[in-house]
Amino acid sequence: MKNKKILFLALFFSSVFLFSGSALAADKCMGPTPCPSITDQSTCNNTSGCSWGSNAGSNTSGTGICAGTPAGQLCNPLKTTDQFELIGRIIGAILGLVGSLALVMFIYGGIIWMTSGGSADKVKKGREAILWSVIGMAVIFASYGLTQFLLNTITGQ
Repeated sequence: MKNKKILFLALFFSSVFLFSGSALAADKCMGPTPCPSITDQSTCNNTSGCSWGSNAGSNTSGTGICAGTPAGQLCNPLKTTDQFELIGRIIGAILGLVGSLALVMFIYGGIIWMTSGGSADKVKKGREAILWSVIGMAVIFASYGLTQFLLNTITGQ
């Protein structure tokens, strides 16, 4: 039973990482100024100077991750040189993952409680899982708010 839980969590987090990576490499219309507003592949291919492709990697045409990078130069895929903004993004991503885990634990506690069949031990186990998930989410929201407040105070925004 414990191996099934570990397998479920591993599959869940690997699918989250796969989805987030595929979002970065999504196909879109690339080219001069009118191209980024086109969302249909056939319209994009029929428009002069536009082509349908992935926005990952180097792109000097004004769209994608490396928009505006001069030819022959490496781009900055982080889109920032401010260390506080970078730290804020990293903390936000970590808090997002932890928040997803808290939500999964909340749902798990509800399922345990609903399928307890009147067993006092299972009801208690499900109730405790929900209680600790709620406490965890409160800590995550407080951490996010404190992080945003501190970073905004430091950077003066």
